[in-house]
Amino acid sequence: LVMSNSISCKDCHAGWWSNKNDAKCIACETGKAGLSEMLNISHCVDCGEGKYSSNLGRGSCVECPAGYYRLASNTNTAACTACSTGKYQNLDGQSTICKDCPDGFYADRTNMIWCTPCPAGRVGASGNINRYEVTVACSLCAVGKFASRLGRNSSEGCIECPAGYYRSEDHANTTSCTACNVGKRQHQRGKVSCISCLAGFFM
Repeated sequence: LVMSNSISCKDCHAGWWSNKNDAKCIACETGKAGLSEMLNISHCVDCGEGKYSSNLGRGSCVECPAGYYRLASNTNTAACTACSTGKYQNLDGQSTICKDCPDGFYADRTNMIWCTPCPAGRVGASGNINRYEVTVACSLCAVGKFASRLGRNSSEGCIECPAGYYRSEDHANTTSCTACNVGKRQHQRGKVSCISCLAGFFM
């Protein structure tokens, strides 16, 4: 409350507070809020976990946006923490550390709200790894195999080239296989080359 005249006092607005018998209200500092439902505000309160306040005189704290979080142990209530590379957060107001990118995805930037799928020609690398960049999180398909779809995980793996096709080390495009040339054949899957037709036969 502050003195408005010699007869009565007025309540401080939300986001402002005063000591007893003060002649003016004081703005809540960053990281705190003077909640609008609190009458006779004599102090401001810290923003709770998953929330922050970056401006003076706020009547309420703001939820951390997706891609960010704030732990209860984080005493900096004026800002939220960005998700690190390899992690994401798709929800607002989170108070726990961001989630790991799943197998078949990666995050090479901070404050990601979702992870990027492994590109075609690569599949998720197996094992408990930090999926912070594509070359670590996503493995290239081996010769004789390909991957045409985004976000394939390690259990799905790359696909063997079908019969009649091949992919060698010279074929850098790991998203597809090459058809056997005229006069050559390949009746097996997952091969790196085609073989010539027998004498008296053609394709």
